[in-house]
Amino acid sequence: MSKENEKYDIVEVITKLAESDELYSLGEVERSEIEAAESALEVKFASDFVEYVQKYGAISIGATELCGVTDDPNCSVVERTKEMREYYANFPKDCYMVEDTGMEGAVHVQFSNGEIYQYWDDDEDELMFVANNLGEFLQKMQNDED
Repeated sequence: MSKENEKYDIVEVITKLAESDELYSLGEVERSEIEAAESALEVKFASDFVEYVQKYGAISIGATELCGVTDDPNCSVVERTKEMREYYANFPKDCYMVEDTGMEGAVHVQFSNGEIYQYWDDDEDELMFVANNLGEFLQKMQNDED
């Protein structure tokens, strides 16, 4: 079992979180649309992100809104990542945005190995480790809300 899926099954985590919070989902996405998004960003999505997008498209649960593959520019992983790349010269090119933290210049990004970091555009263009995978990240975000 790979490190990114070692502890948390993304669909299981979302299903469990939906028991206590209202889940809004844009719906299933075809694999070809996911591949087109990867191609547009020139990145390989982590397997848990692919699984999440195939099942949900993009979601909002509690105070957390995750980007996904959608035509809605507000939650499109492609549009939001491209915006960050254009606006912040030092935004890493080998990752994609999964959540906007609501603080200017701070977003959560995921790398193809599944790891989630908070990117903060300041004098040092920091990347701060947050979680090993998307399921762990969501669990942490929900725990922080409680």
